[in-house]
Amino acid sequence: MSSYWLPADAENLWAEECTIRSGGYIADGITSQGHAIVGIVMPSGWDAANLGYEASTRNVVWNTVYDAGGNQQQTVVQASSFIAIPLSQAVFAPNIRIKSVDSAGDPVNQSADRTLIVLLKRYLGGS
Repeated sequence: MSSYWLPADAENLWAEECTIRSGGYIADGITSQGHAIVGIVMPSGWDAANLGYEASTRNVVWNTVYDAGGNQQQTVVQASSFIAIPLSQAVFAPNIRIKSVDSAGDPVNQSADRTLIVLLKRYLGGS
């Protein structure tokens, strides 16, 4: 995970890079600092899979994120694209991990390192 530069006029936006390693399906955790994921830039070589999410309060124990209907929260994605995440699907948690999954939520390993740029936005107070 590393910070990703955004222009100064992107006042309440922040970005982080995270990588799913070759042969793996889950990225290192992102410390969101109270921000919500609002967009993801997908790499060009993405092996077909959805994105799933895990959340943690202390960056130690990770839990799969479910929506209000009891379904694993997923985002349908494609290579070389910017994926907008609507507020109704935004993930609010102190620590978030992104994973490569099939529609049932099972892991899909990536065939090479895949670096995603995760765009976060502050919705409520703080900085």
